Amino acid sequence: MELEELILLHAVWFPTGRFNSNDPFLTDLRIGHERGVFPVYFDRLPASDAVASIGAVQIAIPITFLDSGHSRRAARWRLSLLKIAKLALDEAKAALHDLPNIFEEESNAPISSTKTIEVHLFEFTEINYRVFHPVFLIKE
Repeated sequence: MELEELILLHAVWFPTGRFNSNDPFLTDLRIGHERGVFPVYFDRLPASDAVASIGAVQIAIPITFLDSGHSRRAARWRLSLLKIAKLALDEAKAALHDLPNIFEEESNAPISSTKTIEVHLFEFTEINYRVFHPVFLIKE
């Protein structure tokens, strides 16, 4: 699956400058939560005092997963991420650590044929409720 397809499916979104925001990271998380998309950052995550890290996992994604033939698995992964946002804290943490299992079938792929990403889970306040939202971190 190509990047353009993921964007068209509203699965990921690349935050750009939020010029009127006093807290761009919190703004990214709120927009992502509102729209059901996941912010993607490269090399490092932004910081915010209004956001708490709940946990993170590293996932080795086989390069073949990025081919268009794996759209069902991508949809399942997206639904898993969206479910996390609706769970209680302990359940959200457990679900986060279950995410790598989606790629388990292809875990025997050679290291040279995988890409590692991190999925971080952040907690923040949205209209007087504490909510969770996943974020992708891709390190080059």
